[in-house]
Amino acid sequence: MKTIQPQFIATKSEAQTIVINWVCATEEFHQHYAQINKVIKGMGQRQARTGSVSNSRTNLQALMKLRQYMSDVLTTLLMEMDKPTSAQCSDRSESPSKPGQIATHTRLLQDINRKVGSEFKRIERAQA
Repeated sequence: MKTIQPQFIATKSEAQTIVINWVCATEEFHQHYAQINKVIKGMGQRQARTGSVSNSRTNLQALMKLRQYMSDVLTTLLMEMDKPTSAQCSDRSESPSKPGQIATHTRLLQDINRKVGSEFKRIERAQA
C-alpha cells in the first residue's frame, strides 16, 4: 500500500509570516555573528596589549566556540537549502520548498540567537 504524504499548503498570510520571521531571525543571526567577531577581535587585541590571561581568556574561548558553532550551522543550513526537493528533481519548474523547511530554519536561528544573547549577557556580568 502506497502512503501519500500530505502537501504543506500555507495561505498567503501564513507564507508571509513565515518569510518575515525567517528574515528577522537571519538578520539577527548576522548581527550577532558580526558582533561576536568584533568582540573576539577586541578581546584578542586587549590581551595582546596587556598580557592579561585572566577571566577574559575563558570568555574569549567561549565566544570562539560559539562563533564556530554558528559557522557550522550556517553552512549546514545553506547546504540544506541548496539541495533540490524531490519535486525539483523531476520537474525543474518552480516548486515549493521542503515542507516546513524555512519555519524549521527560523526556529533554529532563533534558538541560536537566544544562546548568543545569553552568552553576551553572561560576559557583561562577569566583566562588571
